[in-house]
Amino acid sequence: MKVINKKAFLIVPPTGMYNREERNQALVSKLVVPALRPPLDLCYIAAVLQKKGIECRIKDFPAEGLSWAHLKILIKDFHPDTLIISSTTFTLSLDLKSCSLAKLIDPGIITITKGAHVSVQDEETMKKYPDLDIIVRREYEETFSDLADDNIDIKNILGVTYRSRGGIFRNKDRDFISDLDNIPFPSRELINNENYIRADTAKKMTTIQVSRGCPNACIFCLASFLYGKAQRKRSPGNIIEEIRECKDKFGIRDFFFRADTFTLDKDWVVRFCRQIVDMDLDIDWVCNSRVNTLDREMLGWMKKAGCWGIAMGIESGSQRILDRISKNVTMVQSREAVRLCNDLGVKSLLYFVIGFPWEDESDIRDSIRFAKELKGDFVEFNIAVPFPGTKYYELAKEGKLVTSETFEGYGYWKPMIRTEHLSSNTLSHLRKKAMLSIYLDPDYIARTFFNLKSLRIVLRYLKIGLFKLFKVASS
Repeated sequence: MKVINKKAFLIVPPTGMYNREERNQALVSKLVVPALRPPLDLCYIAAVLQKKGIECRIKDFPAEGLSWAHLKILIKDFHPDTLIISSTTFTLSLDLKSCSLAKLIDPGIITITKGAHVSVQDEETMKKYPDLDIIVRREYEETFSDLADDNIDIKNILGVTYRSRGGIFRNKDRDFISDLDNIPFPSRELINNENYIRADTAKKMTTIQVSRGCPNACIFCLASFLYGKAQRKRSPGNIIEEIRECKDKFGIRDFFFRADTFTLDKDWVVRFCRQIVDMDLDIDWVCNSRVNTLDREMLGWMKKAGCWGIAMGIESGSQRILDRISKNVTMVQSREAVRLCNDLGVKSLLYFVIGFPWEDESDIRDSIRFAKELKGDFVEFNIAVPFPGTKYYELAKEGKLVTSETFEGYGYWKPMIRTEHLSSNTLSHLRKKAMLSIYLDPDYIARTFFNLKSLRIVLRYLKIGLFKLFKVASS
């Protein structure tokens, strides 16, 4: 008998406005560019369940401003047989409060969660939260399809950890999906797309997953654990078909092309961009890149195809730290990548990470100086988080550098670690110093407002910038 029977209620619980993209679990209010992304994971899951004849509803409670009381009302109204919860490392215990609430309403509701944390610490999570029935680990579409299949017993479903007859069982891992074109497009009709907007223009914006997997080995990143070391790319034609659906059906023409590294395969990027240009799709989009995978020809095609912004992990202004975190890039490559963006008029969002075990205050001062030297359009300083499943987690545990037994209430903005030289409080102070020194720098302010094209965008920048500075200064 199938586990998911007739009705599935898929939720982002009322536990804070986070981007819940496994490797990117960020509290939106703490971001330099505070854009909430749609719950693409739930939309993908709903798409595969709908193909199995399951009636689905999705509710993003933080985005809608809804509370636990609303969750209770909606469960009673819909009468789902399954509750599917998108969880984060930082909100896990609150997220799984949803399981207990559902069981109080109807003990027969099957409760399922997925997410980066539970993919690693699945058995520990099952033991701690007795109202949770199933964990779906890592890549999830095929697993959920099997859970809604009449002909597959749960004991034969790969990639799940589940509760049965008083015991906890962990099935073998599932292989990664080899052909991403076979995954149905996300069920965006089940969410309110008006809730997800570009920070600068307030226009509707959505995420399109273009590839999965990363061959790199940065010690702090979950990408290779969650999606494997081989990059698996969708075909350009398949992505363009989804772009057309977003434009025609939902009126969306602004996109974040999500990939662990969008620019990893130059031939694929150029081929994709050529098709966007040839088909005159007239879209705006952003993506991410490693600094050592970007060149002028590729970026030129990206710009022609509508790319206006690129996020890059600079991480540190100390080559010593870059080498120790296995970033496999140089500061020279960072300078060249940002220079290319500036030359071609593509905005850059530069990510720095502080708080690695070997860092002292001089390393962080080097990062602040380097951030100013690069002259990126946006700069984000995050504090390293020892996510289970990463090499950094192992190092932090071995070095007794973790200062909290729980992840709850912590994040990129609030450290739960120290370094061999710096306390948690010092890291918080240095992050604040870094952010304020960047955004209060007269040269940065002048460059930013000189490049803005309309009064409306100037006012948006002022609103976002002043709010951000207030949050940083008061943290």
